[in-house]
Amino acid sequence: TIGKGFRVGNLAKIELNNIELGAKEGSEEMSFSLNDEYVAGFIKLNSGSLAIDGDLNVATIESSSDINFTGNVNVRNFLLNPGSKLTMSADKELIIEEELSIISTQERKVELGTDEGISSLIIDGRGIQCFDHLKVTGINATGSATLNAGPNSEVINSMGWKQRVCEEVLFADFDEEIVCVGGIKQFTDRSLGIVNSWKWYLDDQLVS
Repeated sequence: TIGKGFRVGNLAKIELNNIELGAKEGSEEMSFSLNDEYVAGFIKLNSGSLAIDGDLNVATIESSSDINFTGNVNVRNFLLNPGSKLTMSADKELIIEEELSIISTQERKVELGTDEGISSLIIDGRGIQCFDHLKVTGINATGSATLNAGPNSEVINSMGWKQRVCEEVLFADFDEEIVCVGGIKQFTDRSLGIVNSWKWYLDDQLVS
């Protein structure tokens, strides 16, 4: 457990396996100040608030409280628990390689936003990720996955988010395989959701 005022400064790179953070009783703030890149296997924030100043590369983040990123962040899996809050600096990127998991309720909403301006949330994984009861401000959703904030979410000044019932969200996807050089190319539909019809465009030409 790390108390108020803990700071790591003037280091280009820190390597840790696993850390678990929570403010001591009577303490509220913790921060890391990094010049370049912070590398860890697992970061878990149970309480208080954590500010990470600098670029971050980590396998897993789980937060039940307030976490603030001032640099670019690359994480494999990110879990936000009920009542947690994520704040990013403007023009920064949060890249999630696999899964963004958000547990949010009407009573304890999860908030994602920027201190000012616009930042980007990029999901590398393919598929649909559905949530509800979020408040998203100034964070554009991009990447290969479809992000659905849900019909009960508040999305402000943020592009790329859908706001539908999860069952109504469609993710169009396919695999392609070249059987032999100069031969037929085979397409396999991998779309998710309820599909009513398909149209295939090759070289901007509708073929089916």
